[in-house]
Amino acid sequence: MRGEKRLKEPNSCSIMRKLKRGQLTIFVVIAVAVIFGILMITAVRSNVNPVEIFIKPDSVGVKERVESCIVNSTLDSVYFLGLQGGYFYNIPDDTENYGDLYIPVYLSDSNIVMPSEKTLEYELNLAIKEILKTCVGKFNETDSQGYTVTVGDVKSVKTKINESIYVEVNFPITMTKGTNTKTLASYSKTVDFNFKDKYFLVEQFVREQQKDMATIPAGYMADLAKNNNFKIESINTGNGTELYSFIFPEKHLGMNYSYNFFVRYPNE
Repeated sequence: MRGEKRLKEPNSCSIMRKLKRGQLTIFVVIAVAVIFGILMITAVRSNVNPVEIFIKPDSVGVKERVESCIVNSTLDSVYFLGLQGGYFYNIPDDTENYGDLYIPVYLSDSNIVMPSEKTLEYELNLAIKEILKTCVGKFNETDSQGYTVTVGDVKSVKTKINESIYVEVNFPITMTKGTNTKTLASYSKTVDFNFKDKYFLVEQFVREQQKDMATIPAGYMADLAKNNNFKIESINTGNGTELYSFIFPEKHLGMNYSYNFFVRYPNE
């Protein structure tokens, strides 16, 4: 009859779609349950806590420890490089021995021989690589939180010197517990130390001294130090050589940063 609303018969396709969605949900639940069961059996057979099957080994402090050591090793290295005029291993031929240090001659007979920034970065890489593994050391039972921590060798170190020092390190450290294994290898850290500025101040003085090798530019030295908040000390070591130390207010392990180099003046 007109005016009466007929009840719409259910569409068989829509019913099937609803059934399929429901069946799919059931299948997913069953699949998850089966996987969980397999993992539980595996855990029991391998004597591993089943909860840990789902937890990847965390860093157990490895990342934090390595990054802290990157900072300390970089500062140790850059301080040592300052004492030896920018060198760690590859000491140049024209070098004066002073105490236990081998300090290069930056200026002789009006010839400037200073390490390039690339050389400074290369020497810094070598120093950090030498020091870093010793800094990280071994992980005792408390540190490792039940994991077996295997510390590998430092594969590579790359630095970039600007207003700060950016350090990238490849240093694999593996953590193992039961069937779980995780290796951390790549680390990076920016170290707050303006090595480039200190190198530039030394270069400024050396180029000023080059203009007149007959006299020491005392007035220029005083202004350079005052305007840039550091001190300059010099020691006459004989045979026309003068040891210069640019001493900056930054401190590491209680020691001010010092950048050393020699100037060899012509014989009168």
